[in-house]
Amino acid sequence: MNKAIYFLVVIILISCKTNTVAQGEKKSVKSDISGVTTEKVKLQKKTFSKDQEAIAPGTIHLEGSVMLITENKSICSKTYKAAIAVRVENILASGSGIENMISSGQEVIFGFRKFMADDFNILEKQFVKNKRFFIVIEEGRCRDMSEAVYLISKIEEIE
Repeated sequence: MNKAIYFLVVIILISCKTNTVAQGEKKSVKSDISGVTTEKVKLQKKTFSKDQEAIAPGTIHLEGSVMLITENKSICSKTYKAAIAVRVENILASGSGIENMISSGQEVIFGFRKFMADDFNILEKQFVKNKRFFIVIEEGRCRDMSEAVYLISKIEEIE
């Protein structure tokens, strides 16, 4: 009786095993000299290079040309010390949760965060018209939630 129950449990466990391989797993089959085949399941590792780093939610990485830089610009009823108008040339990557996606060829005004816009004269000399930049922006919502505002998190000149 005991052997019969043990045998039934083994049969049930074997029949419940799935034959499919889960996503992200790699199946390899080996056979040894005796002809017995064994299966090994290995997890594939995801690796990120510098170009493929994880993008934070609500963040867009893009390349663009500066069209205009202005001081004390009002965006969504809030005044920023400095803002730039940028013609977007290429969207490199974007994080999840972007509500108003920017497209190539579009001209958009980006506000500078307070710590980035301490001296407008220095900014004006750095951001010459038609100079190309790599820009990381974060999308935010206006107070009335009707429009999006984009703030610069990082900006670097493209050589």
